[in-house]
Amino acid sequence: MLYLLWMAGLTVLLVLTFDRVGHTWQYHKSTSRPRKKQRRRTRAALRAVEAEQEATIAAMRLRESREACRRRDREARETDDRGGEQ
Repeated sequence: MLYLLWMAGLTVLLVLTFDRVGHTWQYHKSTSRPRKKQRRRTRAALRAVEAEQEATIAAMRLRESREACRRRDREARETDDRGGEQ
């Protein structure tokens, strides 16, 4: 019983304190959550974009490694053409 009176008294004090400070309670209006179908589509689209970016990066790395091999082969041929002397 004492606990209920204590809680009621604290609630009244809280309300009076907020009233004194000028704080007014307002209902929080949140944006509605997209439907499951829309969330799934968005997730799929993001995964597709990510896969495309990863493929582009992999292609660039492959191109760079091929260029490095060609450069190394060209330098080796030039060295062989000169007779191995520098």
